[in-house]
Order: sequence, then C-alpha cells, then structure tokens
Amino acid sequence: MLLEAIHVDGRREVLTDVTNYEQTWQIVYPYKEAHLFPKGTILHTVSWHDNTAKTNTIPIRQPGWVGVVGQWMKWAMAGRTLLL
Repeated sequence: MLLEAIHVDGRREVLTDVTNYEQTWQIVYPYKEAHLFPKGTILHTVSWHDNTAKTNTIPIRQPGWVGVVGQWMKWAMAGRTLLL
C-alpha cells in the first residue's frame, strides 16, 4: 500500500510505502509528527490486492459494497489522521 502527497508544484512526497501490507491485521499506521499540507495538495493512494487461489486470506469473489466501503473508510481514516 502506498500513500503519497502530490504538492501543488507537482512534487511527489511518499508518506507511507508498506510492502506486503496485510489488511487482516494492520489497520492504522500512525505518524510520529502530523503532516500539514497546503490547500490544493492531493493525497494519492495505491493498493494492490492478490485474490488468486494461492492467497487463502482473501476469498475469490467480486468485491461487494463492503469492500468498497472498506476502501472508503481507509481514505477517510487517512484524511482524519493527516489533519486535512
């Protein structure tokens, strides 16, 4: 999972880059210091999901509304945590 800030001048700042993110055990990554961004900064998040047969923690099925709401909640938590 990757979270980056895209500043108004186009510069990108990686805030969180978690390799092998396991969504069944880790919910929040708190920062030691709050990030304060100027108006117009974009928070961009990228996550990769392995729903192949080799991954038994994630059932192989189309995401329903629960999956979509879960993604929205992650974004809402990032917004609250980053003091937007």
